Amino acid sequence: FIFIGFNMEDKVLGGYAPERIKLRQAICLAMDLQEINDAFYNGLNTIYDGPIPPGLDGYPPDGEAPVSNRGPDLARAKRLLAEAGFPDGKGLPEITLYSSKGGNNAEQMQMFIRQLARIGVRINPRFVDFSELIEATNNKRTQMFTFAWGTDYPDAENNLAMFYGPNAAPGANHFNYNRPEFDEIYRRILVMKPGPERTALMEQLRDMTIRDAAYVGSMGRTRYYLSNPWLKNFKPSEDFYNWLKYLDVDDSRRAR
Repeated sequence: FIFIGFNMEDKVLGGYAPERIKLRQAICLAMDLQEINDAFYNGLNTIYDGPIPPGLDGYPPDGEAPVSNRGPDLARAKRLLAEAGFPDGKGLPEITLYSSKGGNNAEQMQMFIRQLARIGVRINPRFVDFSELIEATNNKRTQMFTFAWGTDYPDAENNLAMFYGPNAAPGANHFNYNRPEFDEIYRRILVMKPGPERTALMEQLRDMTIRDAAYVGSMGRTRYYLSNPWLKNFKPSEDFYNWLKYLDVDDSRRAR
């Protein structure tokens, strides 16, 4: 789950008033995830609506949820930005976007800046060490931040836990998302067995986070692995991270 998060407690971007939601939706609609995917991930990532990645119950068919803020839709973005009180970005303060140093993050940031400039939104990039990024989100100092979440086990509940109010920073809910109706439904799915009723509730929670625009997203990472023929039991999975302990080496297959 690759995304750019909003701090829902930020005095500019946060909150649940209609104009705040429209501001975040406008930012989402101005961004072109496919351009980002093509430029920096060789087009390999899956682009989809919501926080539930492919392969899990609650993932929308073909990646398209009934509600969506997926861009680029500059006309709608500009309209929502004006309705939020910032026509063409006028009056909107510069927004600080935190990202970790290294890799191609600086180049990605330049693309973010260019895409958002098309509707008049100005970005102040803040590059920090990953440890400082974690510290800043844990202490609710960020306005926006780039992040990714690897699902710990193959159940969308793990991803939805990122929006559960009691999990607010320094917990997994770095968005500081706080919707009592979300929390009530989330507590229900915790004790339900898998099935259509539980999936429907998870889809309801998925769409709630999309409507509130708690993040710009989403992309699901595709990984390629290269291994030697003498590596045994190599069956990588994005669903579990305990597969590493089963790796072994067959010395008889090593090239002599």
